Amino acid sequence: PLSGGGVLIDTPGIRTVGLVEGREDALAKTFSEIEEYKGRCKFRDCGHEDEPGCAITEAIASGRLLGSRFESYKRLLQELEDQQANNDRDTKTDKSMQNRIKAIMVRQQFRNDK
Repeated sequence: PLSGGGVLIDTPGIRTVGLVEGREDALAKTFSEIEEYKGRCKFRDCGHEDEPGCAITEAIASGRLLGSRFESYKRLLQELEDQQANNDRDTKTDKSMQNRIKAIMVRQQFRNDK
């Protein structure tokens, strides 16, 4: 245990630690205070940058929320979004490949039937 309340873990053989796919709920639980502030923004589509009435930028400016914590949240959120985009692309590629294989099999069957 670390003096600040954290724990240092040695992970031999593991090069990187990342988020588990599809665990947006874990991000929300880990950064519950940010989720709470997000709900207080004036606009539902707030980008939390320069918008008026942004509860997050107000909390950072007042010192109630650390800017570095919000930056960590944004990085992890981006990682989740990137994972989802990669999964979507892989799914499309798999379906495309399956369709190509089916087309080849149909052509071969058609040729064999002649």
